[in-house]
Amino acid sequence: MIYISSYAALLLAGFLSFKSASLRRALFPIVALFLFAFVAFRYEVGCDWSGYRTNYDLAQYLTVEEAVSGPEPGYWLLLTQLHSLGFEYPYLNVLMASLFFWGLTRLAVREPNPLAILILAFPVLVINLPMSGIRQGAAVGMICLALNAFRARRLITYVALVVFASFFHTSALAFLALAPFVKFRVTRATLILSAILVLPSVAFLLNDKVAFYSDRYVDTGVDAAGAVYRTGMLAVVGGYFLLVLRQAYLERFPADYKLALIGAWTMLGTLALLPISSVISDRFGYYVAPIQLMIMARTPYLIKGRSRLVLSAAPYAALGVVLIVWTSSSALFNQCYLPYQTWLDWPL
Repeated sequence: MIYISSYAALLLAGFLSFKSASLRRALFPIVALFLFAFVAFRYEVGCDWSGYRTNYDLAQYLTVEEAVSGPEPGYWLLLTQLHSLGFEYPYLNVLMASLFFWGLTRLAVREPNPLAILILAFPVLVINLPMSGIRQGAAVGMICLALNAFRARRLITYVALVVFASFFHTSALAFLALAPFVKFRVTRATLILSAILVLPSVAFLLNDKVAFYSDRYVDTGVDAAGAVYRTGMLAVVGGYFLLVLRQAYLERFPADYKLALIGAWTMLGTLALLPISSVISDRFGYYVAPIQLMIMARTPYLIKGRSRLVLSAAPYAALGVVLIVWTSSSALFNQCYLPYQTWLDWPL
């Protein structure tokens, strides 16, 4: 199957370049371009393909003013402009994939092993978001850029990128709650400041979205397939960071420690949401997945001794098992993602 063989090829690239930084730098743009093409030029692949096609068809009747006055104005404005320029629906996936991979690759290049971020992202994050939930995929790409601004302590840039992400998926506004921590340490005072200044504003801005998710997903019997496994992996990585990696991370990567610490606790928080709604837990989990990738990709630099090789390989192996089980046993996967097709041979 193309998904398993693609992941195997990515693992091979990672293995061959494990001890060569120069080879990793050479392979990184090749892998990034492959993943972008794999996602952007698919045809009738992804669980939300028909839903977004309906949105595209509806957008031809919208004016620019109507597009920007409603929720997710960036997304709807993009649709209206595609119509005005005469581009067919599949080009929407190219643009949305561009936003996702722009953010993911910019996050990756700041890592000691950028290639690892792309490899680890493929089995869950890439397949689920830019290949299906493209609005949240674009928002996650912008959140990746916001995380870079967080690490650089650029508060205005961070807030602007979070707001821009919300133009594609309103739920991204939840990351405004982290704004006080851009400049200050995680202390009781900053937690209180966040609660007083930011959380009420976020709650107000997300009021309609919270009501929508509550009515649609809380106590309705609607579940996200596989959410328990994805949320469980987030919780395992978050817990492992807090119990095992925390001190080593602080010593080796002090500039990024604050972000990793907040991310680890947030990963555990997604597990707490699971009994309330697997859909809400799953959707929010995708936003913290980039921090999960950072922690997993940095594990080889944090572990010493004989267990280093095993623990470094564990995330790749676990994701491989998830991908194999998912692709071989899920009827939904077969319905949404198979057969893989591309429109590259379409007449322009």
